[in-house]
Amino acid sequence: MSAASPWALLDRAQRLCVDLRADPSSTSPDLWNAFDDTVHRTLTNLLGPAGRHVPRGTRDTAMLDRIATSYPDPIRRPVDAFNTHPRVDEVEPGQPVVFHRRLRVVKSVDPSSSSVPDLDLPESTDGHPLARLTCALGAAADLLVDPKTDPWTSAPGDRLTITARVLAIGVIGARHALATGDLSKTRRPLALAAWAENCLDRITGPDPGRTVTDQLVTPGEPTGSGLRAQLETARNDWVAAASREIHRTVPSADALRMMANMGANALFAYARLAASSTGNAIDDERRLSEALTASARDLQDADRAWKSLTTLVQPSHEFLTASRRLHTALEDVIRAWAASSPDVAAELAVDEFHGLVAEVARLTAATATLPVRLLRSGLVFGPGKQYMDSLQRLQRHTPNFVPLAPKDAPQLQSLWDRAVQASSHADRVIERQRLRLPAANIRRHDTRREPPAVRSLST
Repeated sequence: MSAASPWALLDRAQRLCVDLRADPSSTSPDLWNAFDDTVHRTLTNLLGPAGRHVPRGTRDTAMLDRIATSYPDPIRRPVDAFNTHPRVDEVEPGQPVVFHRRLRVVKSVDPSSSSVPDLDLPESTDGHPLARLTCALGAAADLLVDPKTDPWTSAPGDRLTITARVLAIGVIGARHALATGDLSKTRRPLALAAWAENCLDRITGPDPGRTVTDQLVTPGEPTGSGLRAQLETARNDWVAAASREIHRTVPSADALRMMANMGANALFAYARLAASSTGNAIDDERRLSEALTASARDLQDADRAWKSLTTLVQPSHEFLTASRRLHTALEDVIRAWAASSPDVAAELAVDEFHGLVAEVARLTAATATLPVRLLRSGLVFGPGKQYMDSLQRLQRHTPNFVPLAPKDAPQLQSLWDRAVQASSHADRVIERQRLRLPAANIRRHDTRREPPAVRSLST
């Protein structure tokens, strides 16, 4: 355990959340207090007391500062957070005060004094899932406290993403305590859950259609093994990044293009995989393939509609990385399927593609009116040579990009509407087709077909 990284321990904590959510064991007040304090300690060691580790002047500074300083009534303050303010107007109970030449001096408080409550931390051998989760999270917090190293130099993601993972773990623990703990002592679990979910909404953007844990893909490791697990992980990471992308103040046009492109890829691949892995009649296979191909082409049309347009905002690095990983995972699964790899069962791959189609349908529905809203706000720009008339070009220097009005791009919203309807229709068609088939009929019977082509990502 001592050789593990804090990020590996956070991954372990996420996997333990699955056991916690499925376990009905009661939560004692001492066990909850230990978990509550450990969540606070992890956030404090990650962001620093009062956000001391958060770099100044970044886009996320204010949000991370607010998270670091607004934890609801922590049980214990961080050891190095005492007397960090130059002026103390209120004296804590039991804190000695002396007067020296008209100066009011508050003496330092020993963190090991009786004013700091002692907590019964769980043993590493404790089998309770919340105790195991507390131990994993506490070990991560211990590794993050080292002042000699920058905790972010080897971090696998940005500060907001890692902070959100800790907050989501806190939400899952609080919900378990509310469900299995003493009802007369639910004030602290309820306060932590409400605070953490509010912070997560600020980070990921409010989405009434999904729970917090689904937004962050927090609960546990992917099921299955090999390429299927790789595809599931890549899909979950991409969905989380795309959800944050569409809730930015000004979403990127390139992100919208890539979202439609990914949906088209998934539909083309699903049509071929489903045709070779189910016992459908030929007519049923043809109808399914035609419906999914038509929906995929509508998504491609929406992709092309944004091709020469921009909102002057670049997609986040996290979203670009997640998109590349998902595209690579799609290609790997399809190659393995074509080569009869034992790592890929066609029905499992079909399940993952269906999940991706459903997520694209949800994401496009959440952006249904976004093109026209961006146009009306003057936030969509097109090439000056294309959208300025010849007289304007003669009278002045042609700028690279000019803001567009809705009349300048009349098909942008209509094509996006078709993409929204197409992705939703494809999701319903796939769901109906899968409900008609008994599980025993889902099989793979032809391994010599050509693999479905996955289109390259639009950038």
